[in-house]
Amino acid sequence: MEDAEDELGISFEEDVVPWLGSEVSIGIPNLGKAAEGEDPVVVLAAVTRDRKASDAFVEKLRESLEDAGYDVDEKTYNGVTFYEQQVESEYETPTVFGHVGNVVVIATGVDAMEDVIDTQQGKSDSLAKNPKHTDLAKALPKNASMYMYFNIEDIAPAMEEAQPGVSEDQLEGYENVGVAVTVGKEGIQIDAAVP
Repeated sequence: MEDAEDELGISFEEDVVPWLGSEVSIGIPNLGKAAEGEDPVVVLAAVTRDRKASDAFVEKLRESLEDAGYDVDEKTYNGVTFYEQQVESEYETPTVFGHVGNVVVIATGVDAMEDVIDTQQGKSDSLAKNPKHTDLAKALPKNASMYMYFNIEDIAPAMEEAQPGVSEDQLEGYENVGVAVTVGKEGIQIDAAVP
């Protein structure tokens, strides 16, 4: 967030804290391909507890990008309006941002934003409707500070590379893994579950 403050004048304390709710998610939908060298697609989603304050944040982000010399296009998809930063270099990643329901979404591409909108509108499956995910979620502590879910097939090549001796064949029986991180008075507890 320091980079955003330095480059765009966005202050976490002043511009984000006033609306930030208790749930924040980060997704990398192309994790498997990213592990093989493709640019990762990243989606940050944060529930807003004050729509007026988060509207002001979205507007300030738009204005700040324009002040930094970028064109920012307003787009609408399935009735949802969002903004796309235009970039000129293939080495720059565009910022796509806006509200999807009561969630502020910042993504690295229009396709990712449209996928979020489709999911929110029930046009594509969400994790909450995926039995593999819900089974994993039931096996993890309910009071965790953070949850992570991975599709083993997506991350197997990266695991092979990072952990000598681990092969895709060894991971074949597993489909997903869930990890919960709980921060408490006695330290950090990490729990994992596989189906």
